[in-house]
Amino acid sequence: VLDVVLFDFFKFILISY
Repeated sequence: VLDVVLFDFFKFILISY
């Protein structure tokens, strides 16, 4: 589950950037 959350967060940062 943590891995999924981390990936989601990373994706969000990429989109934000």
